[in-house]
Amino acid sequence: MNKQNRDLVGIAVTAGLTLVLMLAFGWSITIAQAHGAAELSVSPTVVAPGGTLTVSGDGLGDGEVFTITLEGVTYQAMLGTATVNGDSFEADYKVPADAPVGSYQVRATNTDGEQVAAELTVSAAAEAPAQAQAQATPTAESMLLGRQKTLPQLAAIIAGLLVSAGLGLALVRVR
Repeated sequence: MNKQNRDLVGIAVTAGLTLVLMLAFGWSITIAQAHGAAELSVSPTVVAPGGTLTVSGDGLGDGEVFTITLEGVTYQAMLGTATVNGDSFEADYKVPADAPVGSYQVRATNTDGEQVAAELTVSAAAEAPAQAQAQATPTAESMLLGRQKTLPQLAAIIAGLLVSAGLGLALVRVR
């Protein structure tokens, strides 16, 4: 192998190793999806314990099944499931009667662990405003899907790392 080819192999190994390390340590590479960013909304945004809540998801994958939960600092409850039809879903759920007054996230989690959430306030029945059906005001808080790595993805990253290390050792040996 001549010097020019060794240099090219060295550059390729370094680039591959860098990419594998970036993925292994959680640095994400954003891939634009055709259906856009996933969003979750709730209506009304203020509800009394025992009240009914409409949860709507948009920009999701057809056929995905989501578990809908109500999550607060000291309280969590499963509300039910929803199946995406096309790229969206809409379903009604009852807020548990024992839900304490406070701020919550209504979270939709699919079978891959990807999540999307929306804000909800549980308020005492006398305090629930009449205009609770009004559209929620957008916030600067990001409500993106979580992108945790699955076991096969981690195995592929480790395999790539080992292959890159082996190629690097072989390149060092040739020199």
